[in-house]
Amino acid sequence: DDGTALTLLTLSRELAVGDVLLLRVSGSTLEAWLRRGASWSLVGSVADSTYLAAGLIGVGMSGTSGRLDDFGVRTLEPPAPPDTEPPTAPTALGAIAASPSQINLSWSAASDNVGVALYRIERCAGASCSSFTEIGTSTSTSYADTTVAPSSAYSYRVRAEDAAGNRSGYSNTASATTPAASTAPAEPLPILDSFDRRNENPLSDSGRWTNGIGGSAEVGLRVVSRSVLACTKSTICSAWRNDASYGPDSEVWATISTLPGDGNELRLYARLQGAGASTYDGYLLRASQLPGTDELYLERVDDGTALTLLTLSRELAVGDVLLLRVSGSTLEAWLRSGASWSLVGSVASSTYPGAGLIGVGMSGTTGRLDDFGGR
Repeated sequence: DDGTALTLLTLSRELAVGDVLLLRVSGSTLEAWLRRGASWSLVGSVADSTYLAAGLIGVGMSGTSGRLDDFGVRTLEPPAPPDTEPPTAPTALGAIAASPSQINLSWSAASDNVGVALYRIERCAGASCSSFTEIGTSTSTSYADTTVAPSSAYSYRVRAEDAAGNRSGYSNTASATTPAASTAPAEPLPILDSFDRRNENPLSDSGRWTNGIGGSAEVGLRVVSRSVLACTKSTICSAWRNDASYGPDSEVWATISTLPGDGNELRLYARLQGAGASTYDGYLLRASQLPGTDELYLERVDDGTALTLLTLSRELAVGDVLLLRVSGSTLEAWLRSGASWSLVGSVASSTYPGAGLIGVGMSGTTGRLDDFGGR
């Protein structure tokens, strides 16, 4: 004070060459720190609020034998105030039963002043439930609940949480009911067309077939070798039975009599809307033969463009029966090898809920199908 030093605290500590001395003034606290090697130690601290404003820094000595090196300083920023602002509530929560054992959730993102860290998902079981329990978290705006039971109703709500642990209010409540557990397709499969007749192109079958699910440009399906459906060109050949609609819940199937070759495909269509035009809609099970394991695709067709909803790996063999089932909002891919049916996979889509035409098609000329049917 006025050039005269007043000792506030005396500390005992042995010094060594290489030590770093540090004085910290933070608020009304003065601290003496010492770094020896890589380790810092707080030697001591004392309070004094006489001089609280910013000021100059300095270094000095008394005597001629001491030496100092590496002098430095920094301003200590005041600590950021704690984040107490909660995120906004998520919106537009939706729930879709993808299968008897899965419900898919999606919602619109919440917002937060420092960012949303995660979403907490809560579930309530029963048609008129009121007690919600947290079942999981997600860092995205979707969640798949795979702990549900068949033929059961569930309700969900979601809240956001930021890094400080602040939680938003709840989203809207969304509900879904899982379908009954899937059962294997009933046997025998009724055959709509066994292709057991003279070779023909275009298909006739008493006028029930018409070329071109995707418009008149798609032609080429034909019957060959009495009892095999084939394609006459290396692009997509597609057709449908145009005498009746099926569904909305329906199954459509065909038997593989010749594998399509790597890169070629076999196709089954259900709930076709607007067939015969390039803007047709509906659902599709597409089988693609690959050099490795073959793949099946459950797809939705919007205005003639296929959107893959689910990709499945499954090796195909001659004699297998492919079956596409659309039941409510659930699409299922079934495969019968020998006498055994297996559910290869399922996915949810409620875009096209109404009845429609069924169809069969190919991409490439090497594949062959037999015994086409639907119900």
